[in-house]
Amino acid sequence: MVNEKKVSLSKNAKELAKAAGGSHATIEARTRIIMQLVTNLRFEQNVQIRTISQIKEKNIEKWLRSGREKGLSPRTLQNRLTAVRAVLTQAERYDTLSRLQNTAKKVGFAGASRDGVRKPPSDQELNRFLQNVNHQGVRICLEMMNEFGLRQKESIMSAGSLDKWLKDITADRHGRFMLVQGSKGGRPREIWPNDPQRAVALVSKAIDFSRSNGGKLIQGDLKQALGRFNREAAGAGFTGLHSPHSLRYAFAQRTIARLMQLGWDKRLALSFTSQVLGHGDGRGRWIDQVYSKN
Repeated sequence: MVNEKKVSLSKNAKELAKAAGGSHATIEARTRIIMQLVTNLRFEQNVQIRTISQIKEKNIEKWLRSGREKGLSPRTLQNRLTAVRAVLTQAERYDTLSRLQNTAKKVGFAGASRDGVRKPPSDQELNRFLQNVNHQGVRICLEMMNEFGLRQKESIMSAGSLDKWLKDITADRHGRFMLVQGSKGGRPREIWPNDPQRAVALVSKAIDFSRSNGGKLIQGDLKQALGRFNREAAGAGFTGLHSPHSLRYAFAQRTIARLMQLGWDKRLALSFTSQVLGHGDGRGRWIDQVYSKN
């Protein structure tokens, strides 16, 4: 439990959000949500408290109802409630937690679907989108997301690892290589390409370009590179259902189909795919619900 003595509500909220753990991205998202709650308490509900442990169920419900009235999706509201539960757990407010069990139903967003909200582009669409990308480094990052199931950040930060990847891919009959830099939560994971020959060609192309581009696929610091990536990708057609993240869906679906063609049980194929995507081996059913339905 975080020490709540002599701290402001904002500071206490941030400390609890961080103490709840998770990857850097998860903590950042949770903190952002909780600070939205703090702002609502102060300026919309005029609630004067100094610590999260003093918050009441009715304050949380009012904040969620306000979001619903503003048109937030059920999934966004569910994410808000999940973040609140995490910080309340750290504050050891188990009484409030128990009273929040029916909050989603009371506010009107119970049963929010966890189905995937992206759709892999067809081969024809993918080729057209990639041809529209003006920046070669961005194009290569998108290709690696599609071929290896990488996240945006992982593909952008891969330049320093490409030589090692190529060595590992060519040395292993399955083309396996280890992803370390840029991985979510700093957790290394093993990547299994669906086509080792295509993997060799793609990584070789990435090496050649990065060497001609100052050792990077996209110039600038990470924030600048992500901004350039998102602008270029959106301008080429990777938006909405076909956002860059949809390329991870494409990789997942190809992996599951390939393994099942090899005789794998679907449950094992889903578990394996979950690990390759960086979600761990216990989320097979979630992979099936999110990545396989579109």
